[in-house]
Amino acid sequence: MNLNISQLLTSAYLIYFLVLFGINLVNWIIYKIFTRFSDFFTSFKAAYVFLSLYLSLRLPLMFLEISNQENLTAFAGAFIVAALIFFLFKLLDIFVFDFILGEKKHLYLPPLLHNIILWLVYLIATLSLLKALFNVNLTPILATSAVFSMVIGLALQNILVNLFSGIILSVEQPFKIGDWVEINGRRGQVVQIDWRTTKLKNGLNDLVVIPNGGISQAEIINFYKPTRLHMEKINIGVSYRNPPSRVKDALLEIVGQIKGVRRRPAPEVFMTDFNDSSINYELRIWLDDYKDRLKINNDINTLIWYQFRRKDIEIPFPIQDVNLHTVSQIPEEEKQAALVKEITPTLLSVPILKPLSQKEITRLAGKVGYHTFAGNEIIFQENEPGDSFFIVKNGAVEICKEGSNNELLPIVQLKEGDYFGEMSLLTGERRTATVRALADTELIVIGKTVFQEILTSNPSIVEKLSYVLYDRQQETREKMLRIKEILNQAPPKIESHSSLLKSIRRFFGI
Repeated sequence: MNLNISQLLTSAYLIYFLVLFGINLVNWIIYKIFTRFSDFFTSFKAAYVFLSLYLSLRLPLMFLEISNQENLTAFAGAFIVAALIFFLFKLLDIFVFDFILGEKKHLYLPPLLHNIILWLVYLIATLSLLKALFNVNLTPILATSAVFSMVIGLALQNILVNLFSGIILSVEQPFKIGDWVEINGRRGQVVQIDWRTTKLKNGLNDLVVIPNGGISQAEIINFYKPTRLHMEKINIGVSYRNPPSRVKDALLEIVGQIKGVRRRPAPEVFMTDFNDSSINYELRIWLDDYKDRLKINNDINTLIWYQFRRKDIEIPFPIQDVNLHTVSQIPEEEKQAALVKEITPTLLSVPILKPLSQKEITRLAGKVGYHTFAGNEIIFQENEPGDSFFIVKNGAVEICKEGSNNELLPIVQLKEGDYFGEMSLLTGERRTATVRALADTELIVIGKTVFQEILTSNPSIVEKLSYVLYDRQQETREKMLRIKEILNQAPPKIESHSSLLKSIRRFFGI
């Protein structure tokens, strides 16, 4: 017998390697030209393997003198039959599951269940192939497999529980890949569902692996079902001295400028209970996506602090114990006098206040307010009513106009010592632009009531104020003319000096 097994095996391995290399090379070329077709060809991976096995045996047999080639030829033929069967099954799989159920009926089978069906079909095809080509008696195999399955089933009980739990989860689909869920108190985004486990990626970017058996018996919260719309609750305690209506208005004013908070359904505020040291409120908002909740919570809580400070709404400390200690207290009168002395030079430098005397400036300095805003917080919106005037004490603000797509277009930045809002203070005109803080910013605020006391006691300065206001209008118009192409809107008209004078007198009732 002239048998060269070494030559046969070497040739078979070499041809097998070259065929697979050639198939992968062709697939890579297709990927570079037509990505969609590359996915199609890759799905026939099993058929390619059997085809390459057939060629690796058949080609050496054509050149080597090996006895009993009929058996080896039949064995090689089994590979080509297997390749054809796997090729046809894959075509049928694509036609039924992707084309008919997917594209036509929009019914997508869970990946785990799809794989189980394919492997059952492949197993039946393999057994049938062994029976047809090699006349293998399947009865001992099936009998042995039954006993073997029982032994394996007992040994791998936990694994099988996870396997069948995974099948149930794939059929029922309480969640799918990409959903944010909570399972047994663990929150995360579903990144993979396989035979034994489900994998989540939590908010810390860590992978959480949960056995499917535990999930099938656990309470599952899916934050993406029935829709991605999610309600978030923010709780806060406020002092008893603050009226509930004022607190609710302040909270609702904050959420109106937070990106990601839905306007419909509208945010709501509820008074939940009375504690020892505070009244508890619950702010309910609706989010477009659960994954944004941490950032939105942070933005809202940050703005609550600034808003409550401006509106003198107190967040009390819990009353638990009392510590007695001695502190040096500065009399309130001295504090106020120091503040007036500090702020007077700033007021004297503001052009709109030039008509006021030194005495009137000092009087005004004792009655102004102070508001602190967070970075990127809106101070007021365009077309919003107002009757107050602002001077930047520290920080910076940005004057913006609303563009054609409702986006804010920056016009100019104001820094320490700059001012804005004079038209609303002196004439009651609606805000002509949107102003937002660029960083933590403290503003000096002069309201109508404070300014009216000065004008009432000295009406002669009204005319001087109208001239200053007229000059300010011209300055603003020149800035708007320089960027009118960006804003795509006409610059504001300038009111005459006499018209401004009438508006000031009418607004203050002088």
